[in-house]
Amino acid sequence: RRNLPLRPALAALCQDLEQRSERKLGKRWALALSFASPLPEPLARYLVKRRLVRERELIADIDAGLREGDLEEALRAGGEAFPSPLPQLIGAAQRNGTLLETLSDLRELDRTRASFRSALRGKLIYPLGVLVVIELLLQFYVTWIYQRLFGVFASQSSGASASFEFYTNLALVLSLLVPVFIALLWALGGLGSRRPRSQRDLFSRLPLLGGAERAEREGLFAGQLAAALRAGLDLPSALRSVNTAALGDLEPALQRADEGASPAEALAALEGLDVEDCRARLAALPDDAAGALALVRDEAREKQRRLLGLVAQATAPLALVAIGLLVVTHYSLPFLSYNHVVRGLLW
Repeated sequence: RRNLPLRPALAALCQDLEQRSERKLGKRWALALSFASPLPEPLARYLVKRRLVRERELIADIDAGLREGDLEEALRAGGEAFPSPLPQLIGAAQRNGTLLETLSDLRELDRTRASFRSALRGKLIYPLGVLVVIELLLQFYVTWIYQRLFGVFASQSSGASASFEFYTNLALVLSLLVPVFIALLWALGGLGSRRPRSQRDLFSRLPLLGGAERAEREGLFAGQLAAALRAGLDLPSALRSVNTAALGDLEPALQRADEGASPAEALAALEGLDVEDCRARLAALPDDAAGALALVRDEAREKQRRLLGLVAQATAPLALVAIGLLVVTHYSLPFLSYNHVVRGLLW
């Protein structure tokens, strides 16, 4: 209530987020708006509809903190509704007069994360569908066609029988391998979600797909660090505030930052980051590290889209070859006569 100029900024952000269907973050900011009135009407309707008693307690905690004039502590009182480092970033932005810029960076970061997930799943849906169709055809051959043709070829020449066994064994091997690739693409579809480090290491070694995952990690890291620096945090605090679990050990970079190193020198100690790209951007914009990192974030997003596009392009000829092989295997075997096909399939 002592910080009324903050309310219009939060109200505008909340409305913008709701319009973009980013409801989770929008509801968090709707809770923050509660300090300007006993209970905002839209939030009251939401709480009555959902019967969220815990949210009422949360509003009371935030309101109590805001009465003391400390936005950061008020948001920390919200607990899980405002996970770390959100209270620290917003509090620092308020103190440094960069609240709107920081909120914009946070919104862009959420948009980047959603873009990574949607781009990944959109590009992988085609190869995943092709592999599912191939697996169904293989199972159809192994379980249905093979049973009906086995008796036919048992009475044929040894050459025809050997060819039939070769195609059958090939179909069996493919039917065992294709599910592995289906499971791999299915797991990779959850790229934006948390995974054990062993899975991250496995995906990072894959051609094209590994590059797409590294681009995602680099983009999210650069976006988080840009938001922290724009909020007014110093470099050591900014590095400690970002989620870098996927990038490995931060201690070398933190030591360089504590010694007064520049952002480019500190980031050089991070093995999981595309250091050369960050160095080039930070060298080009030495007075605007946050802006340089924002460019790295945008470039990583474009790089991921490009790599996933190459994955889709590489899948197309492979799918044609696989489907052609299945057609030859099922229906166009050179040693099958018309009478044998009719007799084997129909009777």
